[in-house]
Amino acid sequence: MLPRPFGTQLLAVAVFLAAYPALPCQLIPTEFHQINPDLQGVDVTPPSPPQVSAVALERRLGESCEGGVCISNSCGNLATLRLDLVAAEDDQTPADGMGYRLELLAGEIPESLRDQLEVGVRAFGSQLLFRPAFEDAPLLNATFVVVAIDGAGNESAPSTPFRVMFDGCPLAALGEQCDDGSGGATMAGCAVSSGRSSPGHRDLAGAWGALVMLCLGARRFGQRT
Repeated sequence: MLPRPFGTQLLAVAVFLAAYPALPCQLIPTEFHQINPDLQGVDVTPPSPPQVSAVALERRLGESCEGGVCISNSCGNLATLRLDLVAAEDDQTPADGMGYRLELLAGEIPESLRDQLEVGVRAFGSQLLFRPAFEDAPLLNATFVVVAIDGAGNESAPSTPFRVMFDGCPLAALGEQCDDGSGGATMAGCAVSSGRSSPGHRDLAGAWGALVMLCLGARRFGQRT
């Protein structure tokens, strides 16, 4: 629970800025892997298998409320499957030119994720990002592997299999805490947002950007239409 002075100040800021529009939603776009025709037939050595070091399936609420005050992000309800990678290595393709394909081994996946399988995509930094529908994320309970694809189209052996399932914790509109309906997570998320300003959760950089998005999206619950 926040100290009363901070909560009072936050409420004042939220009410003062309630009339301002929220910043537009900014999500990291998917970059598809492209084969370099100049390497085909020249580079015949496959890359090493990638390693998936961490898996996170998140559902973030677009709005969380406490004490009649609602905090919104700009992206609404959103689900994200994030895979942290140890990049595959290749003799002719640099790490930032490598493609990756997510493959289903066993289990149940929602329809909103099916068209994201079996497609070569580029990593964003050291992560692969996939976006099932918010409503579908709890239905995801499956085992996957990741295959690396170099610039010539050579494919690696698959990664070690890993399981993906939702942990039952819907995140508040901002921050890294579960929203259990009590409202406490919302204000705590505001206080410790550290630049994680939307369900894109790392798409808008900087702590100040996150605070601006938080406050511009705030409004009194009684004024909702």
